[in-house]
Amino acid sequence: MKYQINSRPTKSAPMLLSLRWSLALLLIVGLPLVGCDLGGGGANGGESTTVSGTVTNSSSSSSNSLHTASLNTSPQDGVEGATVTAVSVGADGTTRALEGEATTDASGEFTITLEGERVSDVIRLNADGDNDFSSSVIVQVDGQNQVDAQPMTAETAAEANVYVEAKGEDEASSHDEGTTAADVALYVNADAAADINAGQTSAADVAASIASTVEAESQTNANADGGASASAVAETKTSLYTELQSNLAAASSADARAQAVTEFENGMANLYVKAGGSDESQAESRQTGTSVMIEFSAEASSDAELGLRRQAELLRAEATARAEEALFEAQGATDATLDALVNARQQLTADIRAAGSVDAMVEAHSTYETEMKAQMGSTFGVSSEVIASAETAVQGSVDALFTALTDIGGVLNGAVETVVSAYSSFYTNAQAAAKTSFESSVDSDATAETAAEALVFVKAQSHAS
Repeated sequence: MKYQINSRPTKSAPMLLSLRWSLALLLIVGLPLVGCDLGGGGANGGESTTVSGTVTNSSSSSSNSLHTASLNTSPQDGVEGATVTAVSVGADGTTRALEGEATTDASGEFTITLEGERVSDVIRLNADGDNDFSSSVIVQVDGQNQVDAQPMTAETAAEANVYVEAKGEDEASSHDEGTTAADVALYVNADAAADINAGQTSAADVAASIASTVEAESQTNANADGGASASAVAETKTSLYTELQSNLAAASSADARAQAVTEFENGMANLYVKAGGSDESQAESRQTGTSVMIEFSAEASSDAELGLRRQAELLRAEATARAEEALFEAQGATDATLDALVNARQQLTADIRAAGSVDAMVEAHSTYETEMKAQMGSTFGVSSEVIASAETAVQGSVDALFTALTDIGGVLNGAVETVVSAYSSFYTNAQAAAKTSFESSVDSDATAETAAEALVFVKAQSHAS
């Protein structure tokens, strides 16, 4: 729209008076134009964003932990009359209130319209009701004009607190992609959420564990041969979380919610491969990340620590076992051998998921290692004695790795860099020692190298104590 001002004097008006009226009109008409330039750069180009969702008093009906979500059969109970507001969450964890407010109906449902110019890619919705009720949820917006948030529960409230704290941790770290909503949803299960909400463990301690784990994986992935790009990893996480929140918003039964969580966890378990990396680089990243999680989660409550540890161990076990299968397949393993490895992987993850203690996780890893080494004979043409000799050859590297990891306990500053460096040295030294041990017993240098890599991966996974 064009604004035209005629300042030419008439016979009935002096020049000075006409000029004054012209300037006044310019100010009055020009103000809207000035206002249009304020607060630009929003995620959706300045348009409003509408978010729909449900506020519930459920403690786990949208649980992001597969082993609890699949067991949940309770209906969600909507909270009527709750006031819903929103804040944007910056890359450094700072929040800023957004214009817009809504009230939930009898079913707990709401629709809130937010000022687009100030809506960030990630927002936090907060709900407050009678009897000191409060809840919240993290919503991935990413420029969309209409978003369906997953239902607010006690668990999503804990996730929201952890996410904001984790973004603050990102500000002080050096990794590229940062902690995402997907990372938090992956690790904060019902047990951890309950302890956070009850004040038995702090959101800050859980956030530090997750942020440090993400940083360790990011550094390892960046250094590994065949690693995925940081931007592809970040984009994959965003896509998986967006799909999760959409599926949970649409789910009308416990089975549907469990299915949504299963798809999300499966996608995150194969994150680095989905982002274009190799199975081997993914395994290395998960190995490093799990060791960092083991150290940092010790600051949390016992239940939260076990939950965080279990999820990290699941990711490490899945990644390592899939890397083993890729190595065996590349070596020309038979279908029977590959089927046996798949069965061993499924048993490993089932045992870890059911584990109620660290000792049970250690036992699960040991059982898998035994089965993997049993399958090496026919595929690589090596005897159990040769494998045992190779294990002896790499033991010095294993001991050096575990010593380095043990030494960082209680001294968390610089722990991520220490773990990343320790694993880098371990892979280099152990691979060389194992290859030398296998060379005299296999048909080629390439076979010796692949056999060595298979053994080294499973030995690295045994750090579970």
